[in-house]
Amino acid sequence: ASLATMISQCVSFAILLRLMGRKDGIPIQLRNFRPTLGQYKEIAAAGLPSLGRQGLASVAVAYMNQLAGGFGDLAIAAISVVNRLVMFATSMVLGFGQGFQPVCGFNFGAGKFDRVRRAFWFGVMVTTVYCVTLSLLAYFLAPRIIAVFRPGDEDLILLGTRALRYECLVYSVNGFIIMSNMYLQNTRRTLSASFLAMSRQGLMLVPALHLGRRFLGLTGIIAAQPVADALTFCLSLPLVLIALNKMKNMKGEEAHV
Repeated sequence: ASLATMISQCVSFAILLRLMGRKDGIPIQLRNFRPTLGQYKEIAAAGLPSLGRQGLASVAVAYMNQLAGGFGDLAIAAISVVNRLVMFATSMVLGFGQGFQPVCGFNFGAGKFDRVRRAFWFGVMVTTVYCVTLSLLAYFLAPRIIAVFRPGDEDLILLGTRALRYECLVYSVNGFIIMSNMYLQNTRRTLSASFLAMSRQGLMLVPALHLGRRFLGLTGIIAAQPVADALTFCLSLPLVLIALNKMKNMKGEEAHV
């Protein structure tokens, strides 16, 4: 697995390097490298939410595996399978959100706030439909999906099915969470975006894992991510609605001027 990861990264790097050398691209030249403190601030503001999201996600997964290890290899295997399935499904939503980012950023910078709002709600609609559809399919097909990874292992299929169905109960809110995060990140609300990015797989998940393991055992561990998703949704809702309302007021002030 490590070798496969290394090879894929090298291939991706080679493809990107080749594309940068095209005539219609921007060539990388050392003489054009003129960094300033302001540029570093812009990079940090844009990248901090992503750093928090990915960094805490790694910590949370390691902590989850450590807690699950107390219940044997079966628990680790089942949770790992479900986590990979959820990560794969969520990568589709993240990809859509990343496509929304330049639309949001460019139009926000140009003062086209109505277009930003329409793009945001369109993204929420598309990703929510995707998440709801996927949740329904995965809920009813959960035993078959888990069996693909370990056919014949009835214990793992049973536990994996339960864990996957727990995830499906609240997975539909992830479209709104991710689109809200992308919106806040690209409208210069760095602190709100960073806090929200770190919540789902970090600030909300780690306490949910700790408390779930203490009071409910293995059930608490496999229910921790759905609980974290629900709490993060409750957090994202007021953050993004307040931000959208302020942007609407900004439009009104500009029109008045």
